[in-house]
Amino acid sequence: MNAVVHDIVELSPDAVTELCGRASEQGQPWAVDSLSASPWAVIRRASPVDGGHLAIGVRGRHRHQRWGTEVPASACLSVLRPSDLVLRNPPRDLPVFRALSLLRKLPFPGDWGPGGSVGAELATGHPAASSTSDLDLVIRVDSVPDTSEARPMQVMLDQISAQTGVEIDALVETPGGGVSLQELATGVDTAVERTADGPVPLGNLWSLR
Repeated sequence: MNAVVHDIVELSPDAVTELCGRASEQGQPWAVDSLSASPWAVIRRASPVDGGHLAIGVRGRHRHQRWGTEVPASACLSVLRPSDLVLRNPPRDLPVFRALSLLRKLPFPGDWGPGGSVGAELATGHPAASSTSDLDLVIRVDSVPDTSEARPMQVMLDQISAQTGVEIDALVETPGGGVSLQELATGVDTAVERTADGPVPLGNLWSLR
């Protein structure tokens, strides 16, 4: 199963049963309810301990309810990328879905789509977003864009944020890790790339090119 960070995976019934047992043992009863209602999880930024496994995250109804674990890749029945979710009809009328609808009408470049609660709800049909949710975006590129490339993208997001009152947080994902679009657009010296092994100063990476 070819799945990378931010992808949402559908879990097999056997995997859900095994995970529910593991969640109960680890004192995460809310995860049992979540998996029973919606057998989906998100690929998280971590290196799985066991070979042939995927690091996944299970989310609950509340923001603090997050459980990180792993499953065999063979336990995943299907994979949805953030870009697969862009054109899906939102199940509810919320500000964050209205912001996404506006964004998809603009010439936003690259392979992009919603992550976070919006991506989870569009993928599963199970309520995850709220009236105060931020819009998390994932933009997948081959290499980290420079400031001149990142700034026009951030300007478009800022315009939609001003129109809708929705905070939009975009993460630029490369094969090596993820960087905040806002940091790239403003050219801050403290920008870091988030990797499975922890944050890496972006200046260090650029100096190696």
